[in-house]
Amino acid sequence: MIYNCDETGITVIPKQHSRIIANRGQRQVGVLTSAERGNTVTAEICCSAAGNYMPPLLIFPRKKKQQEFELGLPPGGWAAANESGWMNTEVFFEWFKKFIQFSNAKKDYPVLLLFDGHASHTKNLEVIDLARENGVILCFPPHCSHKLQPLDIAFMRPLSLYYEDEVRKWLRSNPGKVVTLFQNSTLFGQAFINAAIMKTALKGFENTGIWPTNEGIFTDDDFLPAEATNIPIDEPQSCSTETVGPPKNMDSFNNPSTPPSKDIMELNNTIQTESNDLPQCSWMPDTPNAPIKKSTGSSFPALSPEVLMPLPKLNC
Repeated sequence: MIYNCDETGITVIPKQHSRIIANRGQRQVGVLTSAERGNTVTAEICCSAAGNYMPPLLIFPRKKKQQEFELGLPPGGWAAANESGWMNTEVFFEWFKKFIQFSNAKKDYPVLLLFDGHASHTKNLEVIDLARENGVILCFPPHCSHKLQPLDIAFMRPLSLYYEDEVRKWLRSNPGKVVTLFQNSTLFGQAFINAAIMKTALKGFENTGIWPTNEGIFTDDDFLPAEATNIPIDEPQSCSTETVGPPKNMDSFNNPSTPPSKDIMELNNTIQTESNDLPQCSWMPDTPNAPIKKSTGSSFPALSPEVLMPLPKLNC
């Protein structure tokens, strides 16, 4: 069996807003809101490729958990508390033990759990040891959760919209009041029940190509952002043992009246071609000892590499 778990933030001010009915041409529409800024509660969601949902976990930004935090949660849902309200290694370890009970994972019945590379997931040796003991395979390639996370693809947006509807209904039914952490569980629980349907889970795994397996779900355009970090690996070239020496015919050097041989003419043509391809710089000073040749049709000299970067010399 294949499972996917992910975290999302739930606040008294919804992130998503549903459509509002208003008169045509009206640009500003008044909407009830709970507050300008609210506390964020982390929700841990998990579902399988068969459409089953694990009871959710809510993490509240408090030092101690209160019983009111679990009011209105779906059956089996539970709450935890820490100062930040985010997922950490201790809370994830407690959640992972409940996941093993929910999935009935064993060594002879292994399951695959997909999640992102958050520090509370990957840097937790207790979770890794417990997974090996119970036949849970932890796997997810890095930097691809935006494409391979079934919950992000299909579930998180409907959950946010249903939660926004529940918050708006509560504000209309309780005029003059604001949503607090004590109402968060009830509102989230109702939104989770409406969003956690089998079709949504099946669609999430299908759109990511995880199950049913579909290797062609992604196009070449999806891999373009990775081209900036792709470094081609060149095969090591074999070193040649040939030595570079002077031309075979040295008579032209010893006797200037002797016409140059074919090897020397080819060497001169090669040097002349390379010197013409060099960048022409007008700011370089004239060096009397270095050969400088001006190219035709340009006032800039063509300098040799020795002028631009002279070879180091050993002072004896």
